[in-house]
Amino acid sequence: MRVRYWGTRGSLPSPSVEEDKFYTSIHGGNTSCVEVAVPAGRIIIDAGSGIARLGNRLTKEYADDQRTRELNLLLSHTHWDHIQGFPFFKPAYNPLNTINIYAQEKDVVEMRRVIPTTEQALEHQQKPPYFPVPLKAMRGDLNFKDVKPGDVFEVGGVIVRTAALNHPDGYIGFRLEHGGRVATYTSDNEPNGKESRDNLLELAHKADLLIQDAQYTPEEYETRKGWGHSTYQQAVDIAIEAGVKRLRLFHHDPEHDDRTMVGIAQKARDYADEKLRGLRRSLTSLQIEAAREGIVEDI
Repeated sequence: MRVRYWGTRGSLPSPSVEEDKFYTSIHGGNTSCVEVAVPAGRIIIDAGSGIARLGNRLTKEYADDQRTRELNLLLSHTHWDHIQGFPFFKPAYNPLNTINIYAQEKDVVEMRRVIPTTEQALEHQQKPPYFPVPLKAMRGDLNFKDVKPGDVFEVGGVIVRTAALNHPDGYIGFRLEHGGRVATYTSDNEPNGKESRDNLLELAHKADLLIQDAQYTPEEYETRKGWGHSTYQQAVDIAIEAGVKRLRLFHHDPEHDDRTMVGIAQKARDYADEKLRGLRRSLTSLQIEAAREGIVEDI
C-alpha cells in the first residue's frame, strides 16, 4: 500500500502567514484527506480541503484517458473539516466517473431525526446560502453506501474493517488490510471509555501504520476534554499498547505551526522512549512522526 497525505490539519485550514511568522508549509495547512493506493485502485479517506488538490492531480492524470473510472471514498464522519473539500473535487463532476462513498448509516431513530444522512449533509453544504453549485451538478455517479460500525467490506482488493470511536455526532475508524500489510486511520477520537478504547486498540492492533488523532498537547487537553480529540501522549499510549510499527500524529491543531509540530513530535518520541524503556523495549520498535502534507510512504 502506498499512502499519501493530502491534508493533515484539523478543524480549520491553516495556510502560512508571513507577517505573523506562522508557517505551515512543512506539515500542511489543508484539512483531512489521505489517499491509499494499491494495484487495483485508490481509496480516499475523508474529504477535507486536501481532497481538492488530489482531485486536480487525478483530473490531470485522467485527461487523455476516456475510460470510466471508479473511485472509493471513505468518510469517517461529516463534520465540516472532513467534507469541506468535496464541492471542489473535480472527478465528481466527470460523468465518466463513479464515486463510491462509504459513510456511517444513521441507524438510531434519534440520530436520524437530529443528524442528516451523509448524502443530505453533502447536499446541505452545497445549497444557498452556503454554496452556489448544488450536489446534483456533480455529473459523476455518486453512489452512497451505508456502513454500520463493525462492518467489514472489500474495496478494490482491500479489506476494510470499521469500528465506532468516541467523537461528537459519531465517528467510524478504518483499518485497511492488503497484501499482509495494515494501515489504520483513526483521526478525530478521544480514547475515553472502555468500549471506544477497546475499539481503537482493535483497529490499531499490530498495524504497520497508525494515522492517529493527536490534536492537543496535554496542557491544551485540560480545557478541551469532551471535544473528541486526543493528545500526543494518548496517541503514543495506544500505539505502544497495540504494537504499532509507525505512528503518524494527525489532525494538527490549526494554531500549531511547523515549529510547534516539530516540538510536539519530539515530545512524543521522548514520551514513547520513556514508556518503552519501562517495558524493556527500544524506541526503534515504534517510529513516530507528525504527518506531513505531500509525503508519500509505502507499507
